[in-house]
Amino acid sequence: MRLRLQPCLLLIALLLFPASAIAQAGRPAPTLKWLRFRITEVLWIRADSAQVRLEAGTSGGVLTGMVGEAISVRRDSMTSRGGSSLGDAQVLLSDSTGSLVAIKLTDGSKPEQRVFEGDLVSLQLEERYSVTPTLLTELVTRRIIYRDDDGGEFYRFWKVLQHDNDSLMTPALIAMAADLHAVAKRVDTAIAADDQLRQPIEKGRYKGRSVLAVLASATPEDLSRYLDFVVSYPGHYLGRSLHLGSAFAAWIGDDATPGKAAVRDELLAAKSDDERRQLIKSQPNALSDGVWLGEWRTQTTRLAEARRFDEARALNHISSLVVEVYDLKEQRGLVLFEAAQIEFHAKNRDAAIAGYRAAIPALQAADDEQGVRYALNNIADELNQLGRYVDAMAVWD
Repeated sequence: MRLRLQPCLLLIALLLFPASAIAQAGRPAPTLKWLRFRITEVLWIRADSAQVRLEAGTSGGVLTGMVGEAISVRRDSMTSRGGSSLGDAQVLLSDSTGSLVAIKLTDGSKPEQRVFEGDLVSLQLEERYSVTPTLLTELVTRRIIYRDDDGGEFYRFWKVLQHDNDSLMTPALIAMAADLHAVAKRVDTAIAADDQLRQPIEKGRYKGRSVLAVLASATPEDLSRYLDFVVSYPGHYLGRSLHLGSAFAAWIGDDATPGKAAVRDELLAAKSDDERRQLIKSQPNALSDGVWLGEWRTQTTRLAEARRFDEARALNHISSLVVEVYDLKEQRGLVLFEAAQIEFHAKNRDAAIAGYRAAIPALQAADDEQGVRYALNNIADELNQLGRYVDAMAVWD
């Protein structure tokens, strides 16, 4: 049931507080972050439940009562998007040394649904980390660690979470590139002249070059594209500690599949919508489920808030084309709502009102009641800002 105000009282409120009586409602800024913790010990397991210990406790932000889910990271249970869920999890006890967690297994009678040491528990922690996250934050929140040829780590978990910015990311990429150069030199002296690593790559970004040649000349940009792929398809990497040279070589040899940032940039750079539609159709595994659109909407919002309106509109437009090509009905209203939000930030009030009105039928079709309420609220607020108080009152009534 919606709270209703008497029309005369609402009109007075609109007149007295034209700028702030009704807050411009966008999607709430996230205050929680999903963080994954390794299971270090399985204390016991039954058909429908298990009790485990985690690697982190109160010092890592894990508190008694937190809830989340257990995630399998065994290779036979992984998909490109992530590990399979084993069941709900709740922290029973947490201290400075670790945490005790109960897991309600979805079906513990099946071998693939049992929990093992090394699997993960995903918990929501308060957003108290770096405000300038890079790809390193996306890696560590998924518990993906890369090591150099000598076994050393390129980045530290808590340091990244608390202090991540370009001053951490840039040196890490440079160190990774240098490590790949050293790996190439070592491997070059150890493999035969006809080894597969010396053969030309047949498809993808590095077509015509060999894996060994790419390793020997790898740049920070190459590493950035690779890590973009990893966080875009984290399934086979979740919870793992990886030898960079081997993992990077495998990606190159598998046609260097682009990640979400690379696909986005390629679509933005296309010269026409027909070309963009063809590119979108060529990436069904990446785009047909609409998973990346949520992050693109977040980026659109940040661009609009920074008053980079042309860039925001361009990114919103490619999202709308993805929705069109794959008929993503549940995403259509969100993309239209975001287009209206851009005009709100640009103070194009009539355009914003038209955008919110266009979003409402699509949000209704997707049963997004909260989205409809946001759109109606924002229409009333924009009418109020234009001095159309009676019209605003009618929307609210």
